[in-house]
Amino acid sequence: MHIGQHASMPAECMHIGQNACMTAVSGTRCDGKYKHDSRPGRVDMTFDPRILAIVLAFVSSLLLLVMLLNKRLNRDNRQARETFEKAFEASPDAVLVTRLADGMCQRINSGFTRMMGYTQDDIRGRTTTELAFWADPEQRLKAIASLRAIGYCEELECEFVHKDGSHIHVLLNARLITLEGELSVISYARDITAQRQAEDRIRLLIDRLESEKGDARRDALTDGLTGLANRRHFDETLQTELARLHGGKESLSLIMADVDFFKTYNDQYGHLSGDRTLQLIACAMQGVVRRVPDLVARYGGEEFAVILPDTDREGAIRVAEAVRRAVEGMKIPHAASAIAPHVTISLGVVTTRAVDRQHMTDIVARADHALYRAKQDGRNRVEIDCTDSGSIGSKGGISQDQASDESSIEQ
Repeated sequence: MHIGQHASMPAECMHIGQNACMTAVSGTRCDGKYKHDSRPGRVDMTFDPRILAIVLAFVSSLLLLVMLLNKRLNRDNRQARETFEKAFEASPDAVLVTRLADGMCQRINSGFTRMMGYTQDDIRGRTTTELAFWADPEQRLKAIASLRAIGYCEELECEFVHKDGSHIHVLLNARLITLEGELSVISYARDITAQRQAEDRIRLLIDRLESEKGDARRDALTDGLTGLANRRHFDETLQTELARLHGGKESLSLIMADVDFFKTYNDQYGHLSGDRTLQLIACAMQGVVRRVPDLVARYGGEEFAVILPDTDREGAIRVAEAVRRAVEGMKIPHAASAIAPHVTISLGVVTTRAVDRQHMTDIVARADHALYRAKQDGRNRVEIDCTDSGSIGSKGGISQDQASDESSIEQ
């Protein structure tokens, strides 16, 4: 079979195909059919009208289709551009388009002008670095790194600098886009300055409330005259230390102290002088009792108390005697005293151990009883509790001479 023939082709088509082949060889035609022109250098460019009509119809249809598609694409692009322009201008956020490579500003919307004070003419041909939009250059580098790594940057809180030099807190979102064949960045910045200021005010208010709460707590636990722990603080601390003692602490000591002949002092010098004397005694006691877990408290009136966690009897005696000597050493005049020309105090000491498991009121009663005996036995002395069941020795008190020996050992 000839290469130009096919078993299923009509005769006319075969004839046209043969003529087309002949045209390709000779380009001449005779009685509607192509024939070879043997004349050298001559080419006959005459075509069959039917073939020409088919080709022209096909080309016309193709051109019409291209025109229709191009018109449709132009309309879609125009609509997309119009939609983008409307969204770009209508956005309540500040929108900025920059070139990724160098940060060159390309476009801004009216929201950007309202927020930052710059117009389109202000930014034309200038980079964000030249305009110094970023208050912190490190934040700019962080945003660019995110864009290069994953193509976007979300919810970045940063500071921009307004045209007038003021700082604006913004929440930044940015994405990479292709604009006129170049990678660009479209950034949306929302002004959160008012929100941050409100948060700062709330934070300041919370801090103030916490401070006032702490002050109120301290006031509730502090004696207003002396600045020592008050009775409430004393009760809470003693209860806590007893609970810890029962959990395995070796011993806990308590000192109760009372100013000797304080009523006659007030009668002689007045209550204002009496208050001042209580303040001086409080300072003297704090100067002696310096360990962090120890607590010096004003128990009531002219009576004071000292809680000494993890302190045995001997340690408590040394502390009590040091307190007595510190008060006596101030030499505060007391002409109405029956035992000395200056202010003195009497002290009672009690020590308990974990095995005793006594209640707080029992321990306070024991210390108060020791204090009573100190006052009964001459005042200006330290008396030791001897009512326990054997955990404390039966020594009843310390004379001033004995106390002087004991106090030579500092706490």
